Amino acid sequence: MAQKIVAVFGPSGPNALSVTASSLGEQIATNHILLTGGTGIPDESVKEQAIIGAERAIRAGAAGRWIGVPKDGTRTASPSHGCGFLLRTEYQDERNYINALLCDSAIALKGGPGTDSEVAFCLVLGRPVVLFGPGWNELERQLRQPTSAGTAVAAMIDQMFPPPRSGDRPVDQAIRASRAASATLSHVHIDSVASLDKVGEAVTTALKSRGSADRTEIGHLLGNDHASQFLSWLSAE
Repeated sequence: MAQKIVAVFGPSGPNALSVTASSLGEQIATNHILLTGGTGIPDESVKEQAIIGAERAIRAGAAGRWIGVPKDGTRTASPSHGCGFLLRTEYQDERNYINALLCDSAIALKGGPGTDSEVAFCLVLGRPVVLFGPGWNELERQLRQPTSAGTAVAAMIDQMFPPPRSGDRPVDQAIRASRAASATLSHVHIDSVASLDKVGEAVTTALKSRGSADRTEIGHLLGNDHASQFLSWLSAE
């Protein structure tokens, strides 16, 4: 299987999931490309710990790479730390949509409204999501029911981006379109696992369940120059 982009979503700031996130990043980078909201500057957050794990695998000879999509900074697209790539969007929480657009699949550790919105955007875009660890039971139940899946996804978007959503930037339009599309969802691509030794199989199954992700929207959202730099890096396996 060609390298795919697998995102890791989870809570920001120091938390009890650091070791888990690092292990996930290491597993992903064994064969694929990790995506997080990190920068490659170590701290105790899920996003940075996942990158630490990916770097550990890469130093050990793995062929993987990583992508960071942080909130801050002037819009840039450039390689980082050898096997990484930083894509600064100038967006704040709106970059959650970018994360979902770029990945082929995602692993989500229960966090707050930001994590939920990333999961929701993935589901609207048809990206399979693996819900990892505790905290997902009630939401998973709603998502697995055809009569409540759309309502649940809409609520996940609304808690982070309450309607009416203002702004005319392309990303604002994309978020509004995702919210509207969620109303028609009756089936979403999710799985759930409780232990690290089951994650690899779940991700492989998720990636095989879908074709190549459609990222044609990236030029509209980030500008053609930055999108071209990113896509060139991505294609240079």
